[in-house]
Amino acid sequence: MRPMKWCAELDPLTPLAVLASETEIRVEIEEVLPGLAPTLGWLEQRFDLAPDRLTFDAEITDEGELTTVIEGVSATDAIVCALVDGDLACTRIVGRGPLAQCRTQVLALARSITLGLGYERRRRFQYACPPGWSEHNLGLFRDLRPSTPGAVIAVPPALPVRTPPPLLDRLRLEQGKEMAQIEVLERRVMRADSGLTGPLLVECGVIDGERQLRATASLSDDTFLYCLRLDAREHAADEALAAYLEVLSSILPIPRRRQDDEPAQLFGHWVG
Repeated sequence: MRPMKWCAELDPLTPLAVLASETEIRVEIEEVLPGLAPTLGWLEQRFDLAPDRLTFDAEITDEGELTTVIEGVSATDAIVCALVDGDLACTRIVGRGPLAQCRTQVLALARSITLGLGYERRRRFQYACPPGWSEHNLGLFRDLRPSTPGAVIAVPPALPVRTPPPLLDRLRLEQGKEMAQIEVLERRVMRADSGLTGPLLVECGVIDGERQLRATASLSDDTFLYCLRLDAREHAADEALAAYLEVLSSILPIPRRRQDDEPAQLFGHWVG
């Protein structure tokens, strides 16, 4: 890869942290809100690239952070966008130019991004949203809701397995309302397609005077716990439970780092 040259022609109103160019390739880097929705809206507004004209893939940085890679072709250039997940904000890297060179440059930059957040912390993770459901970002937390109201799947961030048990129990349960007259419908071991396993509990009971179904699962590997909860009204329970099991099956474990988190590697970019 050839070294990039800084582009001197900067509009002072452009809110970009870095703007660089290499022959026909232009690369922009900035910090943006987490989640796909803000970036998809930005790509459509700036490059006239609607979501149905884009392809999506996943990458991992050398530090172990999840990265969404988005590609499309505008009226004049190929567009490659890498969105590096940084918890409460994301680093967005966008390249414009010939597709192959652009992809190489953008992915190299994305892999080298160093955030210094540490590996074992509360982390978002990958899963498939069920067809007909929509995803709502709430910081590190996400809610999945069907087009017809009546159910919600709560997706909190993955927790390190070393989380103290009292704190773990509180984090698992504090979001759901208290249920009375509980009847256990199913208790078994759930196994995701990726190999993650853990206990699944399906119950029904009364919440706010209404009979509802609740399912909880805590899948794990040797580093993280993935705890998801379903709350569904009685009329939507069957379809919602099927969707919940699909989400559990689709969970991918948080990838491991490509390199050791040595202090110099994490914080060397902050010193002169």
